[in-house]
Amino acid sequence: MTGNPFDGLPGREEVLPGPQATGGIRPLTATGLYARIRSELGGRGPDSEDLAVLCGELLAAFTPDAAWLWLQGYEPHLGARPLDVLAVAGTDPVRDAIRTYLQGAFE
Repeated sequence: MTGNPFDGLPGREEVLPGPQATGGIRPLTATGLYARIRSELGGRGPDSEDLAVLCGELLAAFTPDAAWLWLQGYEPHLGARPLDVLAVAGTDPVRDAIRTYLQGAFE
């Protein structure tokens, strides 16, 4: 898979109303989330296809902005930041942490 798999995804570009409603700060889009993760990893971590699957799971659990914040924060299930785990161990532990988070959210 080449490029960003979220390019042109209908309905994902307008997560929130335009920049005037957010004080001039544009909300992160699905495409932006994928690109930001890829950039942050700097060539480390999963291949494009695995990252696309992970982004899909993140977007099922969070808005793009919330997903980015979750990736940067400490996750007790992982014992580290999800971005750091992603770079070193790939998508499986991070996907497990997302599932654990969702199970806790709905119990």
